[in-house]
Amino acid sequence: MQACNVGGDGKVSRAVPQIADLGITLPTAPEAVLRFSDLSQSPDVTVVAAAAPLEKDPVLTAELLRYANGVAFGARRRVTSVQQAISMMGLAKARTLVLTAALQRTVSTTLDPHVLRRHQQEAVERAVYALLLAKELDADAEGAYIATLLQDLLGPVLRDHFRDEYMSFDGRESSLSEFELATFGWTHADLMAELLTTWQFSTSIVEAVRSHHQFERLATEPASVNVDEKVCVLASLLSSELDPMPMGLNSQWTIQSIAPEINLLKLFGLTDEQLTAQGQDWPGRVPLVDRLGNQLAEQLNRQRLAQIAPNNQIGSHTLERELGTGGMGTVYLARHVRLRRPVAVKMINAEHCTSELMDRFESEVQLMSGLQSPHFVQVFDYGVTPAGLLYYVMEYVTGKTIEQLVNEQGQLQQSAVVRILKQSAHALAEAHARGILHGDISLRNLMVNEAWDGSTHVKIVDFGLASLSGTEEDGTIVSGTPPFIAPEIIRNPREKDGRSEVYSLGIVAYIMLTGQLPFKSDTLRALLTETQTTKPARPSCFRTQDLAPQLEDLVMRCIAYVPEMRPQSMQEFWSELAQLNLSAPSTSFVPSKAGDVKGPSTMVMDSRTAKR
Repeated sequence: MQACNVGGDGKVSRAVPQIADLGITLPTAPEAVLRFSDLSQSPDVTVVAAAAPLEKDPVLTAELLRYANGVAFGARRRVTSVQQAISMMGLAKARTLVLTAALQRTVSTTLDPHVLRRHQQEAVERAVYALLLAKELDADAEGAYIATLLQDLLGPVLRDHFRDEYMSFDGRESSLSEFELATFGWTHADLMAELLTTWQFSTSIVEAVRSHHQFERLATEPASVNVDEKVCVLASLLSSELDPMPMGLNSQWTIQSIAPEINLLKLFGLTDEQLTAQGQDWPGRVPLVDRLGNQLAEQLNRQRLAQIAPNNQIGSHTLERELGTGGMGTVYLARHVRLRRPVAVKMINAEHCTSELMDRFESEVQLMSGLQSPHFVQVFDYGVTPAGLLYYVMEYVTGKTIEQLVNEQGQLQQSAVVRILKQSAHALAEAHARGILHGDISLRNLMVNEAWDGSTHVKIVDFGLASLSGTEEDGTIVSGTPPFIAPEIIRNPREKDGRSEVYSLGIVAYIMLTGQLPFKSDTLRALLTETQTTKPARPSCFRTQDLAPQLEDLVMRCIAYVPEMRPQSMQEFWSELAQLNLSAPSTSFVPSKAGDVKGPSTMVMDSRTAKR
């Protein structure tokens, strides 16, 4: 990590590299911008002379007028010319807006249009919120708007340039800034502040951007943070695609605790109204008011779970310790009161315990318990706790996930891969025959344990939980774990069928054989594009021994973009595996040079958002 010092004002200074030092090349500012910037700082320049360079650039003219008539700088009468805009707001503000527009355009030329659009939407949302918050706190509203509009401008550029590093970021374990400092020795706020300094933005905007993630300083040393910086810190607590949980699961409520003088619900409502009025309320956007409600539900859920202390009794079982937490709920190790048999108890999160889900819960669990394959986790019991949380009791499975096996021990031998695939496919074929889809076949949901006779045994976990979420009824929700989600589901969740899970199991097979992800994209939009336009390397590119051509061909057909090119059912996939006639299965491994293939967590996304 690079050296850093704490100044007398409490601010942390670090040796920050220039963008170019990181191997990132950005286009230079247009000549018209440079000329206008110089003229605007001359004490004797006239409005006509200052406007001349901009009037020759229609794009800059349009951007300046858009800002002049926008929510932050909007005039009482519509501004229609550069000279009018400069006269209305003054040269200093006009210069800031021109620099802002030019810098945004410069960075945008390096980005994918879909990524750029989503980033701009989130930036505008944050900027409008900061504007209203600044007015509430008597801060510089226009400066807050510009600073928050620009503060994460480099985020998509850095995420693209350091793709592998950012893919490993987990907001539940650390904040984005903590992750960046530990990984690179700098933060995106540091780099953005240096870039703004190079472009000669005002010191107040530069420092507001530099400190916009200094939550702890604001909370513990509020006197060291001026009001303009405070606004930017609070605005940065809004979730974004790059940093979905800037201060954990309760980021929005953190704002209220740091600034109790503001009416958070009112500000969120006004922000939602402003965005709608400006036409910025994009499809799939969750209003800030709803996000606040969701976080309140999460707090209530945590309070309920806090009541479930170890040694509490749930039905006929006593809880012993927490095993893990997922998107649907928390899993505990428990033991039957009389039989002393160990089991796993899953408590469904409060936000999922809707009346609709409670109506479906019993039939869904009964359906899952009716599956006969020994490769499914058995369901023993279910019910509702006194606190109103749904739970079900299932078989406690020991062993390791496929993800753990590949990451710890490398590429699995071909015979081990085939054994795992046969057991998984045979079990899923039974479920599909009953009209049940798992919904999230991935490395983390396939476990391997050792039976009493020493043989390996696959267990498929979290079966049916995607269907229990109650979010799939309108057919617009994509659930699962990228990059195991079949492309047809990303396009239209209604298209999912057994072939979609053949695809998912094919991705698992590819990783077990190669230690590599066939597709590297980390968002659904990018994943859809990559699967459509890129043919993955064949497994034989990564391993030259112990690989039958028939198995390689089968895996490549399973991950075909077009469903018709895959085995047409899980039963057909299993039959082809059974016909390979390979040597007896083995659980040994060969070293891998592929590195960590840890995949992203299970996610739920609106398919309309995914296709933008």
